[in-house]
Amino acid sequence: MLGAALAMLVTTGCGGDPAPSDPVLQKIKDHGELVVLTRNAPTTYYEGSDGRLAGMEHDMAVSFAKSLGVKVRFRVMDSVGEILSALKNGQGDVAAAGLTRTIGRAGKFRFGPTYQQV
Repeated sequence: MLGAALAMLVTTGCGGDPAPSDPVLQKIKDHGELVVLTRNAPTTYYEGSDGRLAGMEHDMAVSFAKSLGVKVRFRVMDSVGEILSALKNGQGDVAAAGLTRTIGRAGKFRFGPTYQQV
């Protein structure tokens, strides 16, 4: 199952949708920027033939940032392990990298709804 990594917010929250007064969302709004940890892959984030950035998770992250009224900044990493480590260490706000929801990850990160199953 390919999980909805986009809404993997913070490293300590568990389950459920963030409340409108969620301190993590408020921090993002106050900072004016959503930092998205991702990787270069055909289903997540890539440069299209026209030179524009694209990918399902790229597009969702851009839309999410727009809905929050903030800019989006992508940090491209080489592996899922690197992304999860960076998220755990507060180097990004969300991970959008084709991540699978596992029991171990669900105990450490807050996931959004699943949007695709493989």
